[in-house]
Amino acid sequence: MSHRYEFYFEERTGHHPAITDALSLLGCYYARSYQYTHLEPTLLTRTQNGITSALAAPDQLIDAVQASTLLAVYFYLNNRITEGYYYAFPSARLAADLGLHQIPPPPDRHCPGSALVRERISVFWQVYMVDRCWSVVTGLPTAFPATEHPGEHILTPPWGTLPTNEHSLAVRLMFLDKV
Repeated sequence: MSHRYEFYFEERTGHHPAITDALSLLGCYYARSYQYTHLEPTLLTRTQNGITSALAAPDQLIDAVQASTLLAVYFYLNNRITEGYYYAFPSARLAADLGLHQIPPPPDRHCPGSALVRERISVFWQVYMVDRCWSVVTGLPTAFPATEHPGEHILTPPWGTLPTNEHSLAVRLMFLDKV
């Protein structure tokens, strides 16, 4: 079982705690209540330590990317632009290094590993949207510039194009035929 994530096509049973901590941190931010905001420093530290821990484990790199992107959003929302960029840009470059920008769509939801492929596709688009949106707001360079190099083209299908089941795919195809 030590190599079960080696090819990244096995189903996962859980996520790294850094993702939960990052989501909780954002929840505290959005709650805007002292009942929750006093938890932010603790959750911030736990998220940062969790990201460091996830980066040290090859089978947790996707979780590190996702947690780093969520943490970047937290920093951006708190007008901590430098810190947000410190987490957003490297997580986007790591996502590219992991090949998340060039994932072919799974043929259907029943093929082995399709849930993990859909998750990776979602993580890529999360990273991409944070990178693009906040680079416009901050004026800082994007991690995914337009390029002519074939290895850097984005081939990962957009969120809405992934079939979730045969019925929804058939409905989409019928709708497209009428447009």
